[in-house]
Amino acid sequence: YDSLNRLADIYISRDDFARAEPLLKKQMEKWPEKAAPVFALAEIYRRQQKPELGEKLPSDFAARFPESSAGYQIRYRSISVTDPE
Repeated sequence: YDSLNRLADIYISRDDFARAEPLLKKQMEKWPEKAAPVFALAEIYRRQQKPELGEKLPSDFAARFPESSAGYQIRYRSISVTDPE
């Protein structure tokens, strides 16, 4: 996991999203409980002006792993954005 994560980070830092994306997807398949590749891929989609994809990934993760700390964080962000009070 760590090697793929580091390599994907290098590609992202170089804006080489075409190389980073398959590595992140591979991490998500092998370690579905890990949130880091989900957030990284969502950021790539945001930078590529694909917000619908970038917003869907974290919410799907939160639905699959609602009791994880990332799941709570995602849901909290969603609530605070939609209901600022």
